Amino acid sequence: IEFSQGLFEPKEPCIWAKDVTEKTTLWAEIGVPPKKKLMHALKQLTEASIRVYFLSEDEIIEFCHHMRGAKTNWVERAEFFLLDQNLIDELAEQLSLRSYWSLSICDHILYLAANESNFQSPVTLVNIWEWYQESLMENSAS
Repeated sequence: IEFSQGLFEPKEPCIWAKDVTEKTTLWAEIGVPPKKKLMHALKQLTEASIRVYFLSEDEIIEFCHHMRGAKTNWVERAEFFLLDQNLIDELAEQLSLRSYWSLSICDHILYLAANESNFQSPVTLVNIWEWYQESLMENSAS
């Protein structure tokens, strides 16, 4: 697994993994990915696991706004998750110039050892198409 230069790197995802042949097997973005960036990944990386990890429900709503006008579920192949806000807040307190993390996700539970502290938090699977449809209903009602 490799990390990009930062959360707002225009071409690369935040996190990616490649196999021994340098073929991308994982493409993961944290936060709301730019629509073009995600579309490009879905089009070019047909065999990679494409994942988006949202930090809040507001980010899910923002992403749904980017999907406006979509008549088909063009993000169907991607997986979307919501990270627990309490975990994000606790991690923010732990950040230092030299942070050492060990991370694993098993059965939608995130296990993280960060600098001598251990965290456990749910990772919620998000049905983005359902969220999108609900956002359309809310907008048509108002």
